[in-house]
Amino acid sequence: MADTDTAIDRTRQRLEEELAALRARRRALAAELDERDPVGDRADDAVVLEQADDIAWLDDRIAEVSGLIARGGVPEPADGRLLHGAEATLRFDDGEVSTLRVVAIVEEVAEGDDAGVVTLDSPLGRVLAGSKVGDVVEYATPSGPALVEVLALHMPGE
Repeated sequence: MADTDTAIDRTRQRLEEELAALRARRRALAAELDERDPVGDRADDAVVLEQADDIAWLDDRIAEVSGLIARGGVPEPADGRLLHGAEATLRFDDGEVSTLRVVAIVEEVAEGDDAGVVTLDSPLGRVLAGSKVGDVVEYATPSGPALVEVLALHMPGE
């Protein structure tokens, strides 16, 4: 579990850094809006509306990141669940074989990390829970059901 704890700590650090940057950007935008001269033309109105939209997006993202931090990392998995940090090698319908790393939240994936990931609560992550090597499982995709064969499962620390 030490590797998992380290990954969670790194993720928490990235989220806290992102949250600080988001809050700083929001403060700067709000200050710009407060300093605007109330007398202007329609072009000024468009800029104000765009900044208001930016602030609304920042507020949504701040709430999302704050919620992720508040949840305090990854809970211990229930029986039959994949572990955070597990790797699953899968053969998809089209014959493609991929090894995917299991993460609890997408934000745990570092920028520039090209490795494939699957989240624990995604349709694929949920059907992989409790599966074993050799199983063929069906999961929902935006274009309809798909099948995947489990070729290998490696839990963290193995």
